Amino acid sequence: MKLLNRGKSDKLKVTNNLEAFTMEVFFFLLIFALIPAMIASGKGRSFIGWYIYGILLFIIALVHSILIKENAQAEQKQEKVAIQGGTMKKCEFCAELIKAEAKLCRYCGKDAPISQEKHNQSEWS
Repeated sequence: MKLLNRGKSDKLKVTNNLEAFTMEVFFFLLIFALIPAMIASGKGRSFIGWYIYGILLFIIALVHSILIKENAQAEQKQEKVAIQGGTMKKCEFCAELIKAEAKLCRYCGKDAPISQEKHNQSEWS
């Protein structure tokens, strides 16, 4: 009788250890899935979508997030926001974004025209 009880307790210990191991692996997957999600988010992709992808297929998602290119639509949206916010402007010669206060384009080296608003402010100052 003691042998039967002993066998059951060993099975319970193995089951508890397996459950604890499974929970630990799942916990680490939740944390490691942040890596591809953050990389892809920096490239203009959905953080949540890539987080789920990272949980399900971590290794593949990590390699995929490193190899994907930046999302061109997200980049254009960021450019529009920067231009509308007044922090950036486009060079008339090379069409690259430069700071609104810049007097010289850092890409092509040509003189950046002063915006009309800045010109009007400088006249009144």
